[in-house]
Amino acid sequence: MTPTFVIRPVVLHDLKQLIELLGTLEHSLTSMPRERSFLEKRIHRSIQSFYPGVSEPGSEQYLFVLEERSSGRLIGTAAIIARVGGYEPFFTYRIKRETYSHAPLGIHKQIRVLHLESNHDGPSELGSLYLHPEFRSAGVGRLLSLSRLLFMARFPQRFRSRVIAEFRGWVDADGRSPFWDQVGRHFFEREFDEADFLSGMGNKEFINDLMPEYPIYLPLLPESVQAIIGRVHRDTEAAVAILKHEGFAPTDAVDIFDAGPMFEAQLGELRIPRNLQQRVVRQSTDSTAETAATSTTACLISNARLEFACSIALVCNAEFQQPGEPISLTATQCNALGVRDGDAVDVVPLRDPAMKSRLPRKPKSRHV
Repeated sequence: MTPTFVIRPVVLHDLKQLIELLGTLEHSLTSMPRERSFLEKRIHRSIQSFYPGVSEPGSEQYLFVLEERSSGRLIGTAAIIARVGGYEPFFTYRIKRETYSHAPLGIHKQIRVLHLESNHDGPSELGSLYLHPEFRSAGVGRLLSLSRLLFMARFPQRFRSRVIAEFRGWVDADGRSPFWDQVGRHFFEREFDEADFLSGMGNKEFINDLMPEYPIYLPLLPESVQAIIGRVHRDTEAAVAILKHEGFAPTDAVDIFDAGPMFEAQLGELRIPRNLQQRVVRQSTDSTAETAATSTTACLISNARLEFACSIALVCNAEFQQPGEPISLTATQCNALGVRDGDAVDVVPLRDPAMKSRLPRKPKSRHV
């Protein structure tokens, strides 16, 4: 498989294209507002995060872009926050169950209650995932999402052992968040998109000042609103499925604005860190293995360096199933990853062996 798409760290030269890419969003990403000065600072922060001297997770924010090799066009973004919290607290609603009972009347029931929590020293977080609508085809969304886990597996000292991923909450046909309209709107007096934008820009003071500090009893909300708490946005279902297959599980925490779900996992227990192999490259001009689909495995392959590059390649099963044996890559694949004959690369199957190993057929258009 020709490495048409490559994941790499963002650079300053990408700013113009990044703004154009985010302009294709129907709704903005909380962590990536379409504001030039903010994005420029975000790029600078990411560049600094790749500093070789980092030995433990701090304020680093790693931003990656997905590039179409043939055109140099940026078609996707993905990010890792080394540690949520810090100077700016990380807010969530925790869903807890409280028991109320009265024996003489035979009443015994549990009530779901939202408790506001703020964390100044939290886990690592996956976020800022977006893929241009034109490229939501076989394997590309999976490459964009899972390349982050490959980077974390190679440099675990830079991240917390616990990793979370927040997903956009459910909205109606008009793009409105029922949860925001019933809860947050009463305190913030702003539309959801505006509050989301302010939060994405790093303005957390308004949350501290305006967010209700007392628990919210869910039975006091309309049943239609209760039903969508912890429910994912329909366009994000594919992204959730990808991380669930890797080992992420839902939690009892939801986003404070749209009640979107939060998933979590232990980094060392995920599929990619557990199955990662490091191999030596054997450069080959023979491309026959690329066309022999019955004897190859679709793999994520990275250059195993901080100057990260990751792509998908079809690896000969005979080579892949022999740990320690070199991996044959064509000159085109080597160029895409920035490696040469004899260099080390990280290799892991694109999909869990329990799933179908072949690349899927092109799915219907959807967000990943």
